[in-house]
Amino acid sequence: MRDDITIAYAEFIIFDFTWSIDEVTKTVGFKPTYAHFKGEVINGRISKNNVRVLKSTLSKHIEIEKHIQELIDKIKPYRRNLSRLPNAKFCIDCLYESDYISPGVHLTKKTIKDLADLQVSLDLDIYSFYDKEKYG
Repeated sequence: MRDDITIAYAEFIIFDFTWSIDEVTKTVGFKPTYAHFKGEVINGRISKNNVRVLKSTLSKHIEIEKHIQELIDKIKPYRRNLSRLPNAKFCIDCLYESDYISPGVHLTKKTIKDLADLQVSLDLDIYSFYDKEKYG
C-alpha cells in the first residue's frame, strides 16, 4: 500500500509596480499576506522587484486547483482595482510536490478562463520525490 505524500500551495503575486506597498494596498482594496521592496534582502537574496503576496489559506494537502480557485475567488471582486495599477504584473505562483513517479496538475476550463479574464499568469513548479526503493 502506498503512503502518498503530496504538498501544494499557491500565492497571488503583484510585482513590477512602482508605487509604495501602502498605495497598492489602498488601490487594490485588500491586504497582502506579506510584501517586500526592491533591493530588500529576502532569504539571503536581493529582491529585484517590489512584491506583494496574497497566500492561499487552504491546507497544503489539498489539490492545487483548489488553491488557485481560492485565490481567484478572493481577487475577482477587486478586478477593476487591479487594472488601475499601471505596468504591474499579476501571477499565481504554485508549488506542487509529490512522491508519485510522474506528478501532474489538471486545471478545468473554468479555472483557465478565470485566469485569462483576470489577466493573471500562472507559474507551476512541479517536483517529484519518487522513491524507487520504497515503491518499486
